[in-house]
Amino acid sequence: MQRKRKMMDTCVWCESKLKDGETDIEVNIAGEVVIFPGIKCKICPECGEKYYDADSEQQKHIDEITHRLHTHYKGLHLRRKLSRSGDSLLLRIPRDVEREYGLNENIEVEISAYDKKKIIIEVV
Repeated sequence: MQRKRKMMDTCVWCESKLKDGETDIEVNIAGEVVIFPGIKCKICPECGEKYYDADSEQQKHIDEITHRLHTHYKGLHLRRKLSRSGDSLLLRIPRDVEREYGLNENIEVEISAYDKKKIIIEVV
């Protein structure tokens, strides 16, 4: 029997109580922007961090569409906000990208500076 995860109640960054809300998710695939409007999420009223239920039907639908588009165009470009944890910046990688490239928390990556506006992340 598969266990359902419980959605968070407090922000991991500022520990404020999360509120129900909606947001738009923009995905840039091969220069074309795909917008998924009205995505249900939890939003921190203090820092604005958004939390999505990765197991929701809505998120599974988005993952499926972005995976299909990514496979078609062979290039996925996402716009994401960085988060902070202590002295480090964090970049969240969407589940469909994680699946496509076989990523997990045990995979080692190499980060290289390409120029002042571009970094490259490669699986080692």
